[in-house]
Amino acid sequence: MLKIPDDISDLHLLDELQGMENGTLVCWDTVDRTEKSEITTIIDKIRKHLALVFHRFLEGVNRKVLRIAINNNPIASFDPFDLNHPATQQLPI
Repeated sequence: MLKIPDDISDLHLLDELQGMENGTLVCWDTVDRTEKSEITTIIDKIRKHLALVFHRFLEGVNRKVLRIAINNNPIASFDPFDLNHPATQQLPI
């Protein structure tokens, strides 16, 4: 669940973010309550979700490419429309 805190002054890395020209800070809370056996599955689900939701930005919109990494492993985009696939049919609007 996405929660936006009322007071962000004590967030980790906030000072570093404020020194940048742009950026987004995502803080995960209560991750330490996850079972060790589930971590790999959860990371894989997150990786797939981010690859799908942000595929256009990961591919580059207006030549600006978004880079997302989990544990220093970059996420590759996943385009659900796959316009380059030979079986994809583009229909008129």
